[in-house]
Amino acid sequence: MARYSKEQRRRAAELYERYEHSAADVIRELGYPSKEALRMWHRDWLEERRTGVFVQWNCGRLSIVFQSS
Repeated sequence: MARYSKEQRRRAAELYERYEHSAADVIRELGYPSKEALRMWHRDWLEERRTGVFVQWNCGRLSIVFQSS
């Protein structure tokens, strides 16, 4: 499984919003991720914007939680 940086996930989530939730357009532009991963990243990105806390999930398990800077 490929690992993507927080910045890569953030960029994909922002494009997902810009392209009105068109996963195909984001994947076409970036070449990654899967539709399912993009939806999860977008959900996490929205939550981070709302709370200021970055949460990362791997295989359904919480792996990292820290305050955004």
